[in-house]
Amino acid sequence: MAQKTIEVINLGAMADLDPDEQDAVAENAAALVGMTFGSAESPLYQQLDYLTLDDPSGDGAVSSNDYGWSPEDVIFDGIASGLDSVIDYQVDLVFNDGSTAAAEILLLQDMSGRTFLAPFLVGSAKNDVLNDGGIRSMTFTGIVNDAGTHAYVDREADAFVVCFLEGTRIRAAAGEVPVERLSVGDLVETLDHGFQPLIWLGQETVSAGRRTSPIRLREKALGAGFPERDLYLSPQHRVLFDSPIAGRMFGTDQVFVPATKMIDLPGVTQPVVQARHHYWHLMLKRHEILFAEGAPVESFLPGPIALAGLSPENRASLRKRLPFLMQGQPAPSAARPCISGAAAANLVRRHRRNKRPPLANPAAWEASSGMLWDRA
Repeated sequence: MAQKTIEVINLGAMADLDPDEQDAVAENAAALVGMTFGSAESPLYQQLDYLTLDDPSGDGAVSSNDYGWSPEDVIFDGIASGLDSVIDYQVDLVFNDGSTAAAEILLLQDMSGRTFLAPFLVGSAKNDVLNDGGIRSMTFTGIVNDAGTHAYVDREADAFVVCFLEGTRIRAAAGEVPVERLSVGDLVETLDHGFQPLIWLGQETVSAGRRTSPIRLREKALGAGFPERDLYLSPQHRVLFDSPIAGRMFGTDQVFVPATKMIDLPGVTQPVVQARHHYWHLMLKRHEILFAEGAPVESFLPGPIALAGLSPENRASLRKRLPFLMQGQPAPSAARPCISGAAAANLVRRHRRNKRPPLANPAAWEASSGMLWDRA
């Protein structure tokens, strides 16, 4: 069985765009032309999610249910549903900085109505504009092809970077150590298991852009006095939330949220301050909660998306040190539930609306003035 997980924009459930399965044409594709998705208040970049394309036949494509075929599945949030529609649209994009561009986008809809916007094949020039910046909104302007029958699996997975910006201080047995000065075998402090040795480090240098430039968490942005200094993380790096709001939503107070989903919170921004960024990955034998500038954040979790996003040099380094990870063996379990997509955006909105910081459980975190979270 061949599977590939890609980054998509999740549009949610929609009416069936292809109600007649006796041919390849999506009869209702034109219903979206003229419609706009996303806004300044609810930008599309906050609807990024992960979709797995399941190709059990191994022919490189996920088949739809056109012509009465038995469809193959797309998998989202652990739930599989047969592929129903594959439609290529012309769109006008508005980026977060107000700039605009014309583009093409591929729409995938499954048999339950879940609808996603996906990139094109690896190496396609059509993907370039999709990486130009955070997409605020998208207007469907025309149809390129409404008769797609398959979704090819070899799509751009995106360059996911989950790591610490160079200079970030990590709490270790030797004190607060800049991440670039750590080595394999060094002991770093974890929330759950005390001091644990690093088993792999990787380094990435990336060009600045919305998907790669660091998210800044200002001092005390998490509440409870954390971080102790401004903290810079790659956009997909997960930060620990510990709050009753999370408990009510997910059944546990402690969950991980990607830094990029936190931008609406006080003190969380994405300033582009230099042309290139130097990031570091820190991996332990388990997925752990580390302390970066005093704040609780995740270590590197070598799941399929994170591994696909590594540079060839880092993949080679990881293969040499930990070959089982590159041979299809399961990755370690996440230290806490990982919340993404609309669920993460909703969690952040509720914290902001209720003026509650991400670290809101006083029993777990020391009291502080929390200057960014003054409820008065």
